[in-house]
Amino acid sequence: MSSEVDRFMVHRDGVAIAVSRGGRGMPLVLCPGLVSTQAELYELIGLLRRDFDVVSLDLRGHGLSAAAAQYSFTAFLDDFVTVMTEVASRHPCSSATPTART
Repeated sequence: MSSEVDRFMVHRDGVAIAVSRGGRGMPLVLCPGLVSTQAELYELIGLLRRDFDVVSLDLRGHGLSAAAAQYSFTAFLDDFVTVMTEVASRHPCSSATPTART
């Protein structure tokens, strides 16, 4: 993955989930919790992108993601699985072999 950041929406059950991916290196998924967003983790994400291919998302009803009729752990988990499936189809991992970091 290049130093550019790809921002896109993934749709599930009528809800648009905001996703971004950028950086280089081994993949790292960052899913902010129920009271935070990608925007609040902007500096951390920027630092991590120096060494990792960072995928981050906003949960439904948070940040740039759309509001939804249903909020439950199952809905959040299903959104996450849908996002990971879309990310894998758009940008397969460039490296499947972990490397040691010192």
